[in-house]
Amino acid sequence: MLNMKKIGTAVISSLLLASCGEPQCTNTNSVFDKYPVDGKEYNAELLRVLQHQDGYNLSFWINRYISVNNRHYMQVKVHGDDLCANMVFEIGGVKRLENFITIAGKSYSGAELKGVTYTVDSIGGSIHFVMTGLTRVID
Repeated sequence: MLNMKKIGTAVISSLLLASCGEPQCTNTNSVFDKYPVDGKEYNAELLRVLQHQDGYNLSFWINRYISVNNRHYMQVKVHGDDLCANMVFEIGGVKRLENFITIAGKSYSGAELKGVTYTVDSIGGSIHFVMTGLTRVID
């Protein structure tokens, strides 16, 4: 027979674990459904939406690591006021992400990024997000 105290502890632990991590959000912008996350139209719309957001209300959640031609990228989910979208940052210059790059993002999926700063480059008419810093990763 199972000990009720152990069952209660297991249930509480499960609830605590379920309450951690990325909150639910639903995309309401058809552009984000229609175009790929690395597409010109997608990133132009994302930049337009981000420019109307209060930066303090944005949250970033790690999705995955991407490496292309020895350049390092991180795909994240960005949440804000009426915003739920994927976003790709170039991350090669961010010291706090050296371990993330070294292990190719393994075990970081779902972690929250705090204090994200970034610049926006326009290369050949395409918009490119470059992370310039962050204060911490909450795993």
